[in-house]
Amino acid sequence: MLYAGSVAKYNETVTGRLTGLGQKTGVRVMGFAAESAAAASRKYFKEAYSAAREVINSGRYSLYKKRWASGDRNAQYQNMVDMFSDLTSPENIYVKEYGYPTFTHGYDAYSAPFIFKAPLASGTCPTLDFLELFDGFDRYSNGTIKVTTGASNTDGTYLMYDSPMDFFANAEPRLRAYVIFPGDVFKGKEIEIRAGVYTGSAPITPLFNNYTYATAETRYQNLSAYTQASKTLYLSAREGNGQEIVSYEGVDMTAAGANGPFYDNGEGCLTGLYGRKWLNPDPSFEAGEGRSAQPFILMRYAEVLLNAAEAAVELRLAGEASPDGSDLLQVATSAVNEIRERAGASLLVGSVTADNNGRNIVRKERRKELALEHKTKWDLRRWRVQHYEERDGFWGEYRQKDSFSNNARYRFRGLYPFFSTQTGKYFFDARFQWVSLKTFEYNIVDYYFAIPGGEVSKSVVIDQQPNR
Repeated sequence: MLYAGSVAKYNETVTGRLTGLGQKTGVRVMGFAAESAAAASRKYFKEAYSAAREVINSGRYSLYKKRWASGDRNAQYQNMVDMFSDLTSPENIYVKEYGYPTFTHGYDAYSAPFIFKAPLASGTCPTLDFLELFDGFDRYSNGTIKVTTGASNTDGTYLMYDSPMDFFANAEPRLRAYVIFPGDVFKGKEIEIRAGVYTGSAPITPLFNNYTYATAETRYQNLSAYTQASKTLYLSAREGNGQEIVSYEGVDMTAAGANGPFYDNGEGCLTGLYGRKWLNPDPSFEAGEGRSAQPFILMRYAEVLLNAAEAAVELRLAGEASPDGSDLLQVATSAVNEIRERAGASLLVGSVTADNNGRNIVRKERRKELALEHKTKWDLRRWRVQHYEERDGFWGEYRQKDSFSNNARYRFRGLYPFFSTQTGKYFFDARFQWVSLKTFEYNIVDYYFAIPGGEVSKSVVIDQQPNR
């Protein structure tokens, strides 16, 4: 119902309205008629709200807080790590269970950090864009994460840290449960992530003077600091014998550490970050194809709260009364704050408002809480925010689309730690993902899947989507 309500409303914001009748039958095969779209949207959002409220009021489910403790960031982090493997969780509504050796999957085999390669690695690398959704980081005026002393990442000098983990000291505990930070511990081992070693003098000015979309393909290995004879930047193309070596305090240091990124190996931490969510944290577990058996949660109570919050704001935006007499905006605010409290995030100041800002607060919380749970793809589709004209709202909040996109394609950014031999400290560079360069494209027509041509051609009643 939430999906249908969104399509009925936001289809109307797309050029061409993504609607049409089938050529064979004259029956509408996608979208809504202009005269019925608004009414349909209100109807579906009411149904979504009522269904969510019924689950909430039943008292059968609650947020997982077995290890949670107020003010204890480590407890809050561990609580959110545990909740995805605990089959007795009061939050679980619909779970796909596995059992070794008969019914297994290979998530760890493809997504674990590079040092656990079995047979591949690094298949899930969260982006800096994702990181920037979360609380706990200093920021520039445009909202991006601060890595220098200046007003932008081309200004001032790099901020220095004794350990990469110091950069994340104030990050939401929820984020740490979802993402492996450089220097954090996983399966009993420190996850060494390093883009390179810098041997030049300090303070260190930004490695690039331009970090815009247009310069995304200028990579670290193109810099004169790396290519010149008296080099000050050391990188590694590959692991093992491919590593460049720097002597630091009498010890040989590999340029890219144990996990990379390695600029000629797309399996080595493309973005400087690893996904932690869904990985098996047991140090005794050996990853391999068909060896993983941790469950996958298809629906949980947090999603129900977010469904209620989103439908509530949409109903208020449409001027509709609450289906059950509840205060729509209070329900939305309470739902978001329940989730944020459990996550260790700051609570909202004031109430969710009946405007696009209030709607985007809920969307942003959904992007954060349900990340890596197969929800985001469908949320972006139903909100109609993935094509260029609407890409400012790509993340559920305002973003300046020309900072990561041109009129057809877009890129994601990474957060890359470097070690400075002159200071014995680390600094971070924030730039577009630079290993196995990746760009993405999404056009309006892609909001609907094409029906297989063979099915269309052999049937007198199956029509293809218009414009296919």
